[in-house]
Amino acid sequence: MRASIRLGLPGTAVLALLCGSAPLMVHGAEPAPELDIFARTAVRVSPQHTQMVQRSLTDYARRCLSGLVSRNAPLEVSVPKDGAARFRLFIEHAASLKTANQAVKETLLADRDYFSRFLVTQEKGVYKFRLAQWKDSRYVNVEQWAAPYAVVHHYPLPKSFNSRDLPALRGKALMQTFPKSIKQALLGRILPIRIGQSRGAVNKTQSCQVIVKNASRWPLKSLEATLRWPEPRAKGQARYEGTITLAKTLAPGRQTVVPCKGKPLKLEFRWEYLEPVEIDASPVFAPADG
Repeated sequence: MRASIRLGLPGTAVLALLCGSAPLMVHGAEPAPELDIFARTAVRVSPQHTQMVQRSLTDYARRCLSGLVSRNAPLEVSVPKDGAARFRLFIEHAASLKTANQAVKETLLADRDYFSRFLVTQEKGVYKFRLAQWKDSRYVNVEQWAAPYAVVHHYPLPKSFNSRDLPALRGKALMQTFPKSIKQALLGRILPIRIGQSRGAVNKTQSCQVIVKNASRWPLKSLEATLRWPEPRAKGQARYEGTITLAKTLAPGRQTVVPCKGKPLKLEFRWEYLEPVEIDASPVFAPADG
């Protein structure tokens, strides 16, 4: 049996990003930020968890849009003041979380005599993005899109526990479900990164070409990214990690190819090798002229 928590999507669950065509002025002196963000979630595990998710949504989205968002802006869950930035990104999040009633036994690959136990939480949801521009004293939609996703969370259990501990442990497992997937959901649209065919012997250093496209409306000043990908030839027993750096400006609509070397990872559990491609990117954008 599996217990589930289903999270609806209220009509007010919205996250917004605003943008404009000319610099706004704050207090008549300093130019306003290029962009601000308003994120809301329909997740209702607990009030504390809901607040954590909303703050995390805002924080992760800011990391994807560094250079455009004010570094000093608080991680508030309230709607920013109208016209506070040239652009605003609205993010609307809904998800269902299902945590197993039973612990899963995972044997260490390196030594079959040792194992760990986990509670597995299946998360399935959708992010809805709406980019708007502050123009003529109102927000005008520029672009909107949706990004469905599905992720699995593994919560490690203490070595000694019994069935009476499981309800509390399930609660802790749910509280650890951070919405990190929003980074790839957002960057998959504005800064898609694709890994070309990986070449090299299995479980040896791999070489590949990484294609980076700036699909945003802003110049990309720099990029650092860590990539992890599985090896299909090894039947779930090999995974690689590589990093790329882009130090030159990439104009909107342009793409470039960056070489990458991937080193084999030494992981403990088979499910870690079976994870899909992971891309943890840290881009820096520059406000567009005009």
